[in-house]
Amino acid sequence: MREKISNFLFFAGLALVLYLIVNVVHLIWYIADPEGFWGFAYFTELLRVGFLVVVIFLFALFLIFVFFGMLISSFKNGFKRADFFKLLGMLACVLIMPFVNYLYSNGISLYITKKLADKYEYLERTENLVNRGEILEACKYAEKAFNKEVNRTPISSFFFLSKLYSNTRFDKAQRLTTRYGAFISYAHCLKNSGSSGQAEELYKQAITLSNSDLLQEQKASFLSFPLLALAELNLQKGEYYKAEQYFEELEELHEGLAVDDIYYQINGRMLFSDRALRVGDFSKSARINMETLRMYENSGLNTDSRYYLGLLLVAALTEMHMNRFESVHDL
Repeated sequence: MREKISNFLFFAGLALVLYLIVNVVHLIWYIADPEGFWGFAYFTELLRVGFLVVVIFLFALFLIFVFFGMLISSFKNGFKRADFFKLLGMLACVLIMPFVNYLYSNGISLYITKKLADKYEYLERTENLVNRGEILEACKYAEKAFNKEVNRTPISSFFFLSKLYSNTRFDKAQRLTTRYGAFISYAHCLKNSGSSGQAEELYKQAITLSNSDLLQEQKASFLSFPLLALAELNLQKGEYYKAEQYFEELEELHEGLAVDDIYYQINGRMLFSDRALRVGDFSKSARINMETLRMYENSGLNTDSRYYLGLLLVAALTEMHMNRFESVHDL
């Protein structure tokens, strides 16, 4: 009977360990969300670091149990010098292990931070394909990413670690950001392929995502691209009033823009500056050009680049046209 109980406990313990390992692997897969060869390489690297942390944690737990066992034994049998040094060594290990564990867990934090959803990741890949003239390929990629985000299924309760992690505010913001990125990427591709109606609808959905409580700290940064895209779309369709409305909303977001947003914003602003010139509103064009120049300078981007020189020349020319020579002198 005792043997049967021992066997049962052994296999139950083994099953529990395997279950925990499966959950850890699934959690790391969920965090990595691999895509392609480099995505899988990232997953394996994260898996390696994750298991190192688990091993270190279990070893630290073992040391704590041994330490308290030795401490209790010493109280019962009296202290000896050898026991004192053993306890001292154990205490040193227990104190050092959290530091080592911190280094490895900090490594995971760095990996997660590196993998934190970049809202422009899908967009940049799509743009690269469009710029190479591979519009069909770009649309296939963007559509695949979009469908992946739209059709995500809830995590099974069997994977309790992933389930718990997915309910954290951190992961919800992560998934929302990825979803936003897929929406603007697919919308951008649809816009370039002539499906402006569908693109406009997706940009509006991206604005809805941007207004989520989870993204409030970066709300301006998230709102900037879809607002700019909608302004450009309406400008192209001749809906100038609606385009101006979106542009005015965009102008209110100056303070909250991230460096990643700057180039998109500048390119969009140049369209509205050109539009103002075409209708004879030189004052507005000059104002937009100066604001664009200041935006670039305040962002900390390279002021020795040709791009900056171009912005400087455009601003100077419009200021000269307005006879603001003192302003030109200050540039």
